[in-house]
Amino acid sequence: GEPTKSLNGAMQDLESDYSSKALMFNWPGSDVGCPLGFPEEEARASGPAFAHALHKLAYYVDTHAAALAGVKLVLISHSMGSLVLEESVADDPMPFPAALFDTLVVGSSASARADHAAWLSKVDYSPQVYVTLNDGDNVLSAAGGAPGGTRLGKNVNGTMLAANALYVDFTAASVNHAYYIHSGQNGQHMTDFYNDVMNGIPYDFAGSNAINSIEERDGTFIYTFDGQ
Repeated sequence: GEPTKSLNGAMQDLESDYSSKALMFNWPGSDVGCPLGFPEEEARASGPAFAHALHKLAYYVDTHAAALAGVKLVLISHSMGSLVLEESVADDPMPFPAALFDTLVVGSSASARADHAAWLSKVDYSPQVYVTLNDGDNVLSAAGGAPGGTRLGKNVNGTMLAANALYVDFTAASVNHAYYIHSGQNGQHMTDFYNDVMNGIPYDFAGSNAINSIEERDGTFIYTFDGQ
């Protein structure tokens, strides 16, 4: 049902939840094999088009700098959208501005957990990169049977991390797959996190009372939320 499904649902939620204006990148073939399909080939085929869209956005931002003064830009990939993101940096020879986006959220990622640092470390156009984890994500559990095994959005056990990203584990919140909008969240601490990062504000982990544990690894951190 895409793009109508998201235009009538998640896109409106993004705008109301975070007082934002949302732009959606729709990739052809996202419905192939639904509800149990995993159209990885179609997602990856859209990577170059997504890179092109980002270059067009970068040009617009550069040529409208005065009008956009004070405006924050946030990029979120959801589920198989991270495969589009992953492929967009694979062979793109053109550099992006270092701060095209204030924040990047790689949410509920359906990219393979193994070796994800190789491509994520190439995403250098946002100073704040967050990867959300949720071992209780039933959708990603089902996707784990696809080539590559466990999905990045489940957990990062036993794999190298990308040093340019911070990893945020929401397993304790007992949420499922679409927790980037308020209706999919559980607990004020989780909502507080998203209210910050989805508005381009770096989350203050040091001053937060929502973190159960912190793991330092591979030059970065995994923050585990308490679920409250």
